[in-house]
Amino acid sequence: MLLNCLHCGKSISNRKDFCPYCNYEIPVHLQEMKRQPGGIKKGVLKDHYKGTIFSFVYKDSLKKEL
Repeated sequence: MLLNCLHCGKSISNRKDFCPYCNYEIPVHLQEMKRQPGGIKKGVLKDHYKGTIFSFVYKDSLKKEL
């Protein structure tokens, strides 16, 4: 299964612990998801990704102000 790195956005294998492009550590909840299918609740992932998306939007808005 392929995942997108939350730091650089490139596709990486779910078997990696670190992104080979930017050395970003894959979050623990994604590692748990690959070990135990269905072992993690959707709410945890939803909250994490919502926070990640808002942080990217916030960073974009800061760049546009400069």
